[in-house]
Amino acid sequence: MVVRDLLAGYLREIHYWPIFNSSTNDIISNADLYEPHNAFFIPNRMGFPNSAISLLRGYYNLPPRNYFNGDFTIMTWVKLTDSGHFQRFIDCGIDKYKAVYISLSSGLTNKPHFKISYDSDRESFYALVSDNSLVIGVWYHLTFIFKENFGYYYRNGVLDKSGILDHPMNITRTICYLGKSQYTGADPDISADFDEIKIFNRALNADEIFREYKKPF
Repeated sequence: MVVRDLLAGYLREIHYWPIFNSSTNDIISNADLYEPHNAFFIPNRMGFPNSAISLLRGYYNLPPRNYFNGDFTIMTWVKLTDSGHFQRFIDCGIDKYKAVYISLSSGLTNKPHFKISYDSDRESFYALVSDNSLVIGVWYHLTFIFKENFGYYYRNGVLDKSGILDHPMNITRTICYLGKSQYTGADPDISADFDEIKIFNRALNADEIFREYKKPF
């Protein structure tokens, strides 16, 4: 597999971490993951060696970027390997009150939780929480969308939950993690495997999401 294969038919991602050949580089915008903690390369969901990352109460840093400033889509293939209180898929902002964060467990339920906060001294009142738990040890294709003050969560290409969310701030986000919460005393680093992460600067439609889910890699 080479970069041109990975880019074939792509939907104009602004960030794409394919995770292949022991690399966590962003092949679109050079926002390479760095400073791994308790992170290991493993075979991906297709069995290709060193083409997924396993975090065992671990995380990566993301470089400062304006990742979210309007409508957006973020998606990944992920497999939980343990439960953890509000363990993060992504936490990205300038502090914990001005951030986009997606947990793969609301509390200890393993129900994904999506929130955007923009105030100076409080969390947003709005959150999108799935009614359906993720099963530990199972690969899922998860998609989180923000569009015109509404959030949408898709699991394996199918809409699972939608609801009101606050609008993300138009800022360079200097504190960004894959797998780590800014609430370090309360939320553990994640235990999960990741295979492919994509961010789009628009809201994908249902057909596009389903096609992404059905892609062979």
